[in-house]
Amino acid sequence: MSKPHVIILAPGWGETAVTMRPLRQLLESNGHTVVSVEHSRRRSGSQQEVMAARADDILAVVAAYDQTVTVIAHSLGAVDAVAAAQRLPEVFRHLILVNPAGIACPMAMARLMARFSRKLLHDPAGQWRVGTGSAIKNLRLAYLEGLSAAGANLDSALHELVDKDVKITVLASAEDVLFRYSDIDGRLAKHPRIQLIEITGTHDAIHRQPERYIDNLQQILTLM
Repeated sequence: MSKPHVIILAPGWGETAVTMRPLRQLLESNGHTVVSVEHSRRRSGSQQEVMAARADDILAVVAAYDQTVTVIAHSLGAVDAVAAAQRLPEVFRHLILVNPAGIACPMAMARLMARFSRKLLHDPAGQWRVGTGSAIKNLRLAYLEGLSAAGANLDSALHELVDKDVKITVLASAEDVLFRYSDIDGRLAKHPRIQLIEITGTHDAIHRQPERYIDNLQQILTLM
């Protein structure tokens, strides 16, 4: 059993604290204190302002604790977590980036925009259309976040954080058609201090089937 950690869950594009609940419950059952970040769906502003606000949301959660934290970030959440850690690296103990945006090849842009279109067409929960009055605003926000996930490049930021003693572990899957393991492996070759672990499952499996990954996560946390 690893020493309990304070763990922040940073959700990906279109994900919420509810989405991350199964993973949170598994981590809590292992004795950790776990909090999921919740991002507003009613933000406005430029792409840069929207993404800065997502990093602010993480920092607001971190501020509630008087110890360093571990962040488990999925997809776009990796971009948010890295941005937050760049501002206050001393409070981040470890970033665990699962199928992360910002590391794969440029082709991820086309893949992610295709996913964006499918999500808008099949949106039973109304994630992007919360109320008729805010429909356009929500769709614009979704587009800006998707654009950020597809276009982010975390190379220099990861190098900077490792130099500041923030531990970084990346979990990636060959079955993830958005951010493929092979692409990420190639990009991380120049970052020998970043641990890359190959996992199985599709892009969303971390919150759809979290029981598949809890052993990996516990092992990572134990070695910290």
